[in-house]
Amino acid sequence: MPMTRQWIFYVAKAAFVITAGLFLFGWVVMTLWNNLIPVLFSGPVISFGQALGLFVLARVLLLGLRPWGGARRGYGRSHGRRRGEKRLSAMTPDERENLRNAYAKRCGSWCREPETEDAMPQDDATRKQPAAKEPQEMA
Repeated sequence: MPMTRQWIFYVAKAAFVITAGLFLFGWVVMTLWNNLIPVLFSGPVISFGQALGLFVLARVLLLGLRPWGGARRGYGRSHGRRRGEKRLSAMTPDERENLRNAYAKRCGSWCREPETEDAMPQDDATRKQPAAKEPQEMA
C-alpha cells in the first residue's frame, strides 16, 4: 500500500476507535446513572447526550484538559525536586538558613526538620525505658 493510503487507513481506524469508545462510555454512564440514581436518590433519568456531557465533565474535573491527563511528560514530581535541589546547591549556607526560617514562619510546625541520627540515642542502654508496673494483688 502507498504511504498516503496507509495513513488514511490509520486515521480512519483511530476515528472509529475514538467514536466507538465515546459511545461505549456514554452508554455505560447512562446505564449506571439510570439504574442507580433514580432508585437511590429519586433523581432524574438522563438521556445519552446528557450522559456524554456528564462523562466529559467528570473527565475534565478529575484529569484536567490534557489529552492523557496528569502531568506533562518530564515534568512530574521528580522535575520539581530536581529544580529545588539545583537551587539549594547554588545557595550559600546563610541563604539556606534564611530559606528554612522563611518556610518555618510560613507553615509553622508542619515544616520542622526531622531529627538527625546524632540526636537519637545510639544503643538500647541509653534509651529511656518505660517504668515496670508492679503486679496488683487480688483481694
